[in-house]
Amino acid sequence: MKINKQDNKPILKNGRPIPRFNSHYFLFKQKYSFLDSDSAVMTEALRSVSKIRLTKRLGEISEEDYKKVLAKLKWVTQ
Repeated sequence: MKINKQDNKPILKNGRPIPRFNSHYFLFKQKYSFLDSDSAVMTEALRSVSKIRLTKRLGEISEEDYKKVLAKLKWVTQ
């Protein structure tokens, strides 16, 4: 997230932190209780993981957030 150099606090837009890179998308613990903390989807650093290695499903994100993550991913792959 973008940080204000004067007070070392996140720069906010509509009460939300602004991602440092256009390829990042924030998911907030307030909306997704299965998250341990506010998190960023870093679409430039995606990895493949075998289903066998996944032990349990923690939760799922909303359709709206999913579409926004896909838009960021498309931006990265252009």
